[in-house]
Amino acid sequence: MIPPRPALLEMQPYRRPDAARAHGLRLDLNENLWGCSPRVRSVLADFSTERISMYPDPRPLAEMIARRLDVPVEWVRIANGGDDAIDVVFRTFVSAGDRVAFCVPTYTIYPLLARAVGARTVTVPYGEAFAFPVDAGWSQVPPPRLLVLAHPNNPTGTLVPRTWLQETLERWPHTIVLMDEAYADFLGETWTPWIHRYPNLVVVRTFSKLYGLAGLRVGYLIARPELQREMQKIHHPYAVNAVAIAAACAALMDTAFVERVLHDLEEVRQRVVRAVREMGLEIVAPATNFVLIRVGPHARTVIERLRAHAIWVRDVTPYPGLTEYIRVTLAPWNRMERFIRTFAQVMKT
Repeated sequence: MIPPRPALLEMQPYRRPDAARAHGLRLDLNENLWGCSPRVRSVLADFSTERISMYPDPRPLAEMIARRLDVPVEWVRIANGGDDAIDVVFRTFVSAGDRVAFCVPTYTIYPLLARAVGARTVTVPYGEAFAFPVDAGWSQVPPPRLLVLAHPNNPTGTLVPRTWLQETLERWPHTIVLMDEAYADFLGETWTPWIHRYPNLVVVRTFSKLYGLAGLRVGYLIARPELQREMQKIHHPYAVNAVAIAAACAALMDTAFVERVLHDLEEVRQRVVRAVREMGLEIVAPATNFVLIRVGPHARTVIERLRAHAIWVRDVTPYPGLTEYIRVTLAPWNRMERFIRTFAQVMKT
């Protein structure tokens, strides 16, 4: 066998979901279980064979995003999902031996990509009740090549404090600060305006969550032109297909659908929080499309018993500080009611 690069030898691949989940209640991957906009379905139904036979042009989508975020279109890079956008930052700016810093627990793709390029990881744990570690640990961290922050964080929902971020961007002007905003659409805010002031800030966003396009893989990255020019050298020229681009354009235009999902999501969140607390359990319910429930030392048993009822929740027990938790994606109430009913039965046993 021909060996891979040394950095890959000790790595484990990202765990793909079990195929059986397709036939159950999928509450494990933070997909939008309200689906996508009817406009998206209409665009896909009318997609012509001529457009399929042509190479895709991402510029119409980039122009829509630029207008919405009030940035020059040259600041926008369309990517094959948020993961692709994050990956191109790693591959462009991080070399073997460089330091990559992030808080833990967080999205598992960050350490995977760091190891893949041979970087050293520096981790700072979240505080009590998953509070952002404003002071603890950071003063001891040498300036890294890349700092990755999720806002809100997955799986804790933690937000990055404004003052801390400003001080960090100014203290580390030669560090790329990558802000992963996969769930920021649920907050209705973005750090993108800060790029005008801080050229070392990069923002990544996705259409997989609020817009319900996870199956089409489309995201984007906002950065200053001097950074974009370097990323252009290695990013695939046709990273995103024409169908995904057209669907994302349609999704952006349907503001009524987005508002309806956000309204329904908030109602479901409140009902789930109330039901879980009535069981005497702790719950973390950030302004995202998921919640974190503390079920105790038998978390994996709870997960397996839910799977026996064809209900899939995320196993976060391998994450630091989450050995007693499960993560649950929020869904329309008729589905969440089934989860709550079954979950209550499982916890009684």
